[in-house]
Amino acid sequence: MLQTCLELLTESDILSNGHFNHYTENLIKGCQETIGIAADGVVDELVWEKMQSKIIILKEKIKHYDRCIGEKDREEKISKRSNEK
Repeated sequence: MLQTCLELLTESDILSNGHFNHYTENLIKGCQETIGIAADGVVDELVWEKMQSKIIILKEKIKHYDRCIGEKDREEKISKRSNEK
């Protein structure tokens, strides 16, 4: 689950294999720097909570984006139908 979270937060193509390696540690350090926490590569409770809250924000942005795209598609279809008449 940690690696999946890192994929979302860093937009990297990390292989979610369940093994903590130097690549995973470097991604964690990058996330820690981004959220303003000492970059030690350790995911404690504070780091995990911050990562989860960032993911929640990303999900909300995606929902908003999807709604905007959906509205734009509907408007384009309506406009196209109006032009066909």
